[in-house]
Amino acid sequence: MTAPDATDASALTAMTPEQLDALPFGAILLSRDGTILRYNEGESALSGRRPGDVIGKNFFTEVAPCTDVRAFHGTFNELVAHRAINREFEFVFPFETPARVRITMMYEQRSDAVWVLVDRVDAPAG
Repeated sequence: MTAPDATDASALTAMTPEQLDALPFGAILLSRDGTILRYNEGESALSGRRPGDVIGKNFFTEVAPCTDVRAFHGTFNELVAHRAINREFEFVFPFETPARVRITMMYEQRSDAVWVLVDRVDAPAG
């Protein structure tokens, strides 16, 4: 996987928007309640949504309601509750052409937020 190690959450937070956009995977920073704080161009390319259209919205209810399931939102809630646990798992986004991705969630202590990194696993799932 091309995403940084779990120890790099604070490095992601310190990145400029340009540095974040240069990453070869999607990167989304969510507040404790799921509000999108940062959203890079890599994620925009995967999702088809522009950062300006999603920042400030709730990821689970307004932007990607398909993630409001135990496997995804439940994992996010565990990270928020424990404030130190990182998780990695596969997920399929049910787009018109489904996308199989590896999700890495990393709790970032200084900002009390969670990075969600999205890296395509293979060709579109089907």
